Amino acid sequence: MNGGGGEASYAKNSFLQERCIWNAKRIIEHEIANFNLEASSDGRLNLAELGCSSGPNALLASSWILNTLKERNPNLQIMLFLNDLPSNDFNTLFQHLPTFNEGLKGVDEEEQLMMQTFVAAVPGSFFERLFPDSSIHFIHASYSVHWLAQVPKDLKNRGNIFMSKSSPQGVFKSYSDEFQKDFMLFLKARSKEMVPGGCMVLTLLGRRSPDPSSDECCQPFKLLSDALFDMVSEGLVNEAKADSFDIPIYTPTLQELRAVVEAEGCFDIGGEEIFEVNWDAMEDADHLYYDRSLSGIRVSKILRAVFESILLIHFGEDLPLDDLFSRFANNVRNYMGKKKKYINLLVTLKRKY
Repeated sequence: MNGGGGEASYAKNSFLQERCIWNAKRIIEHEIANFNLEASSDGRLNLAELGCSSGPNALLASSWILNTLKERNPNLQIMLFLNDLPSNDFNTLFQHLPTFNEGLKGVDEEEQLMMQTFVAAVPGSFFERLFPDSSIHFIHASYSVHWLAQVPKDLKNRGNIFMSKSSPQGVFKSYSDEFQKDFMLFLKARSKEMVPGGCMVLTLLGRRSPDPSSDECCQPFKLLSDALFDMVSEGLVNEAKADSFDIPIYTPTLQELRAVVEAEGCFDIGGEEIFEVNWDAMEDADHLYYDRSLSGIRVSKILRAVFESILLIHFGEDLPLDDLFSRFANNVRNYMGKKKKYINLLVTLKRKY
């Protein structure tokens, strides 16, 4: 993710991710309202936001959780852990803490939150252990679990940067196998860290179709791939470099997700939903006049904020990013008359007793 607070930063271009968190608000508040506070015998609860990134979204769900807990027991002591990779821009994230703390206060000074809240960063991969045994009561992860620990090894996916209709069958299997392995590691680590009865709410990109190359999950990446390989054909990007670049994301079905949860065995599925969000999440805003060109630019900014850093790692500083994402914005604009929604999976997992 692009750190900082500039125009190309994730903090300024994460309205899509914010909309997805809002879609989960009802579930998050329900789970917290019904959470067994006796799971914490000492009046302390440990919460974790996994894959928090660096923008204000990292604290959005936590504010709902803490305010719901305040209503139940204002004397609780809460430890909130913010996790992401060590390369995450935690300094920018911490700049949002004063506003976050203000939001936890009542309307009147006399109604200030009595509940003590402590915040700490936990740099590290969530495919590994992050916390001590049986220490975490509630976990929220939005738009992070669909990321893979690595690009599947030995991919032969020439002319594509993601799963595509033209990808060999082996590409789909490699992506699926990597997701199953990584999600199993994720669950095994959390099963050791969470208290019995602890709860996780996960939101991630997914798909309804059994076809992993379905347009409903792959089309935005195809449009970016088209832009990149147009530049290859014009001699602006090295072809071998482009052929060896693949996006480390997998968009599972609910059935695939469920199969890994059941195979791991330590969690019950408390609920599962599918919802859609427009590529341009601002499109639904009532105060905005819809413009296809502006919409294409906004979609391009969202993906650039997410993928610029990994593109630069692979291609180096010589990659003409402005040109690439300008072409991508144009591809999105031309595609806007067709279905343009991300499929999202919302799953609640309960740690078995």
